[in-house]
Amino acid sequence: MSIWAKLRVALGVAFLLFIGYSGITGGLQQVGEAATLGQRLQTAMQLVFGTLAVAVVGALVMRRRWARPLLLAWAAALTIGGGVAPITWGGTGLLPALAAAVAIALLAWLTLWAVKPAMTISPV
Repeated sequence: MSIWAKLRVALGVAFLLFIGYSGITGGLQQVGEAATLGQRLQTAMQLVFGTLAVAVVGALVMRRRWARPLLLAWAAALTIGGGVAPITWGGTGLLPALAAAVAIALLAWLTLWAVKPAMTISPV
């Protein structure tokens, strides 16, 4: 793996760790504040994408074959959670929520691209 690929993977892993930390801590803080069903669902999704981000890093380090499905599940949870948040917590309309979801999906895609060199599968 070239130095650029290693740097790319390091940035992707750093982003996953940041999202994992902020997703878990933010979700735990929101648990008591979630008043509506939408807010509770968004909080749950935030906890899911935070936990999945940490699991993805573990799968990448251990070079497991389930790193890619975990990464795709993380991307879906991140996009859904981020797209729903402007409506449930911000009271915005559908258009800002769609814009947020598209922007977050782009960040998730960039993360998938960044960590792709580290997805060499271990024989175990």
